[in-house]
Amino acid sequence: MGKEDALPFAILDSDTIGDKFAKDLKAGLYSGDKDRVLNVGAFISVPNAEIEDLFPPSFLAKIVDRYLPKPIDVDEDFTSVVKDGEAIVPQIEAYAHKHNIDLVLGWKVDVAKRAKAALLKGKDDSSITKSYLEAWQMLFGAVNPAVSD
Repeated sequence: MGKEDALPFAILDSDTIGDKFAKDLKAGLYSGDKDRVLNVGAFISVPNAEIEDLFPPSFLAKIVDRYLPKPIDVDEDFTSVVKDGEAIVPQIEAYAHKHNIDLVLGWKVDVAKRAKAALLKGKDDSSITKSYLEAWQMLFGAVNPAVSD
Protein backbone atom coordinates (compact mmCIF):
# COMPACT_ATOMS: atom_id res chain seq x y z
CA MET A 1 0.00 0.00 0.00
CA GLY A 2 1.40 3.38 -0.98
CA LYS A 3 1.07 6.68 0.82
CA GLU A 4 -1.66 7.78 -1.57
CA ASP A 5 -3.74 4.59 -1.24
CA ALA A 6 -6.83 4.59 0.95
CA LEU A 7 -6.56 2.74 4.20
CA PRO A 8 -8.47 -0.56 4.34
CA PHE A 9 -11.68 -0.71 6.33
CA ALA A 10 -11.27 -1.88 9.90
CA ILE A 11 -14.32 -3.79 11.15
CA LEU A 12 -14.08 -4.19 14.91
CA ASP A 13 -15.97 -5.80 17.75
CA SER A 14 -18.21 -3.50 19.78
CA ASP A 15 -16.95 -4.78 23.11
CA THR A 16 -14.65 -2.81 25.41
CA ILE A 17 -11.47 -3.89 23.62
CA GLY A 18 -12.89 -3.21 20.15
CA ASP A 19 -14.24 0.21 21.18
CA LYS A 20 -10.84 1.20 22.62
CA PHE A 21 -9.04 -0.03 19.51
CA ALA A 22 -11.45 1.95 17.29
CA LYS A 23 -10.85 5.08 19.35
CA ASP A 24 -7.07 4.60 19.14
CA LEU A 25 -7.21 4.04 15.37
CA LYS A 26 -9.35 7.14 14.86
CA ALA A 27 -6.93 9.20 16.96
CA GLY A 28 -3.89 7.83 15.16
CA LEU A 29 -3.49 6.07 11.83
CA TYR A 30 -7.12 6.60 10.76
CA SER A 31 -7.40 10.23 11.97
CA GLY A 32 -8.03 11.35 8.39
CA ASP A 33 -10.22 8.34 7.52
CA LYS A 34 -12.39 7.85 10.62
CA ASP A 35 -15.29 6.63 8.47
CA ARG A 36 -13.20 3.58 7.54
CA VAL A 37 -13.29 2.33 11.16
CA LEU A 38 -16.53 0.42 11.68
CA ASN A 39 -17.96 -1.29 14.74
CA VAL A 40 -20.14 -4.38 14.48
CA GLY A 41 -22.64 -2.75 16.85
CA ALA A 42 -23.56 -0.30 14.09
CA PHE A 43 -25.03 -3.18 12.11
CA ILE A 44 -26.45 -5.57 14.72
CA SER A 45 -28.25 -4.74 17.95
CA VAL A 46 -26.48 -7.04 20.39
CA PRO A 47 -24.79 -5.48 23.42
CA ASN A 48 -21.00 -5.88 23.18
CA ALA A 49 -21.42 -7.41 19.72
CA GLU A 50 -18.50 -9.20 18.17
CA ILE A 51 -17.98 -10.24 14.55
CA GLU A 52 -19.54 -13.63 15.33
CA ASP A 53 -22.80 -11.87 16.26
CA LEU A 54 -23.35 -11.03 12.61
CA PHE A 55 -24.67 -14.61 12.42
CA PRO A 56 -27.75 -15.99 14.16
CA PRO A 57 -26.93 -17.66 17.49
CA SER A 58 -28.90 -20.78 16.53
CA PHE A 59 -26.81 -21.15 13.35
CA LEU A 60 -23.49 -20.86 15.19
CA ALA A 61 -24.71 -22.96 18.12
CA LYS A 62 -25.17 -25.99 15.84
CA ILE A 63 -21.63 -25.55 14.56
CA VAL A 64 -20.26 -25.13 18.09
CA ASP A 65 -22.03 -28.32 19.21
CA ARG A 66 -20.32 -30.25 16.42
CA TYR A 67 -16.97 -28.58 17.09
CA LEU A 68 -16.57 -28.80 20.86
CA PRO A 69 -15.27 -32.07 22.29
CA LYS A 70 -18.09 -32.61 24.77
CA PRO A 71 -17.23 -34.88 27.71
CA ILE A 72 -19.20 -38.15 27.80
CA ASP A 73 -20.98 -37.19 31.03
CA VAL A 74 -22.35 -33.90 29.58
CA ASP A 75 -25.90 -34.13 28.26
CA GLU A 76 -26.48 -30.40 27.74
CA ASP A 77 -25.99 -29.20 24.18
CA PHE A 78 -24.96 -25.62 23.52
CA THR A 79 -27.96 -25.26 21.20
CA SER A 80 -30.25 -25.79 24.19
CA VAL A 81 -28.74 -22.94 26.24
CA VAL A 82 -27.72 -20.31 23.68
CA LYS A 83 -29.65 -17.04 24.02
CA ASP A 84 -30.69 -14.64 21.29
CA GLY A 85 -29.82 -11.00 21.85
CA GLU A 86 -26.60 -11.74 23.75
CA ALA A 87 -23.08 -11.85 22.38
CA ILE A 88 -22.36 -15.46 21.48
CA VAL A 89 -18.62 -15.67 22.26
CA PRO A 90 -19.07 -15.11 26.02
CA GLN A 91 -21.88 -17.69 25.93
CA ILE A 92 -19.61 -20.25 24.27
CA GLU A 93 -16.84 -19.51 26.77
CA ALA A 94 -19.25 -19.85 29.72
CA TYR A 95 -20.61 -23.15 28.38
CA ALA A 96 -17.10 -24.52 27.89
CA HIS A 97 -16.05 -23.41 31.37
CA LYS A 98 -19.18 -24.93 32.95
CA HIS A 99 -18.46 -28.31 31.34
CA ASN A 100 -14.66 -28.21 31.69
CA ILE A 101 -14.12 -28.09 27.94
CA ASP A 102 -10.82 -26.54 26.89
CA LEU A 103 -11.11 -23.98 24.14
CA VAL A 104 -7.93 -24.37 22.14
CA LEU A 105 -6.05 -21.40 20.82
CA GLY A 106 -7.66 -20.46 17.51
CA TRP A 107 -11.04 -22.02 18.27
CA LYS A 108 -12.89 -18.97 16.91
CA VAL A 109 -11.07 -19.32 13.59
CA ASP A 110 -12.01 -23.00 13.41
CA VAL A 111 -15.66 -22.20 14.12
CA ALA A 112 -15.58 -19.41 11.50
CA LYS A 113 -14.21 -21.81 8.88
CA ARG A 114 -16.96 -24.31 9.67
CA ALA A 115 -19.58 -21.56 9.51
CA LYS A 116 -18.28 -20.50 6.10
CA ALA A 117 -18.37 -24.08 4.85
CA ALA A 118 -21.93 -24.55 6.15
CA LEU A 119 -23.07 -21.34 4.45
CA LEU A 120 -21.42 -22.26 1.16
CA LYS A 121 -23.10 -25.68 1.27
CA GLY A 122 -26.44 -24.12 2.17
CA LYS A 123 -26.44 -26.16 5.39
CA ASP A 124 -28.25 -24.88 8.45
CA ASP A 125 -29.10 -21.59 6.79
CA SER A 126 -32.80 -21.53 7.70
CA SER A 127 -31.95 -19.29 10.67
CA ILE A 128 -30.46 -16.61 8.40
CA THR A 129 -33.42 -14.27 8.67
CA LYS A 130 -34.17 -11.05 6.85
CA SER A 131 -32.74 -8.98 9.71
CA TYR A 132 -29.36 -10.70 9.36
CA LEU A 133 -29.38 -10.30 5.60
CA GLU A 134 -30.16 -6.60 6.08
CA ALA A 135 -27.29 -6.25 8.57
CA TRP A 136 -24.92 -7.87 6.08
CA GLN A 137 -26.19 -5.61 3.31
CA MET A 138 -25.64 -2.52 5.50
CA LEU A 139 -22.12 -3.67 6.36
CA PHE A 140 -21.20 -4.46 2.76
CA GLY A 141 -22.82 -1.18 1.66
CA ALA A 142 -20.65 0.71 4.16
CA VAL A 143 -17.46 -0.71 2.66
CA ASN A 144 -18.71 -0.64 -0.93
CA PRO A 145 -21.56 1.80 -1.63
CA ALA A 146 -22.33 0.02 -4.94
CA VAL A 147 -23.61 -2.96 -2.89
CA SER A 148 -26.35 -0.94 -1.19
CA ASP A 149 -27.90 0.14 -4.51
